[in-house]
Amino acid sequence: MMQSQHTRPASGGKLVAQAENERQMTRNKTRIRNTRVFHFFVPKTSFRHGQNTNPAYPEIAMKTILVPIDFSKATKGVIEAATTLASAMNARIVLLHVVQPLIITSDYGLTMENFQETIASSEKHATRRLAEISEELKSRGMQHVQTVQISGPAQTGILAEAQTHKADYIVMGSHGHTAFYDLLIGSTTQTVLRKATCPVVIVPRAR
Repeated sequence: MMQSQHTRPASGGKLVAQAENERQMTRNKTRIRNTRVFHFFVPKTSFRHGQNTNPAYPEIAMKTILVPIDFSKATKGVIEAATTLASAMNARIVLLHVVQPLIITSDYGLTMENFQETIASSEKHATRRLAEISEELKSRGMQHVQTVQISGPAQTGILAEAQTHKADYIVMGSHGHTAFYDLLIGSTTQTVLRKATCPVVIVPRAR
């Protein structure tokens, strides 16, 4: 009898926590209803009674959401989906922009100097936009926001940064703003979906 009375509170605590998690997900469902999700789950809270009693080391670690953005029209929807997920899960956001290698043909007629200036201008623009988006998110109450800018193939950069930051989720768009870019990003999305070791949320282009 004594053992039965001891175990009931723990079981009840799990049920209450599970119910609260379900209510939280319901509240956020309307905000992400337009998000096309290929891989998405919210892990159940882990309860370890009698362990880690020091309040300086909480049981639930902050999650990390990697958010690759390209500053196209799809970016707004990606940011909204990421912030919704971050708010629901007490997660930090890592904004990632990958500066794509320029594809230059002889038709462009660019000198090496002009080529370098174009790259520098693109990187400067990306740095400014990342800072602006970060400040906007912080003004909306998202205090844990980090920005990362790298150069190279998009899929390689996204997967590498996901490993570096130990991302729990990746939230990214499915389309860009031109037919060629759509083809490139489509390939990138498929590669990330296939090789990522964490759940991936794909946000479709706004219509």
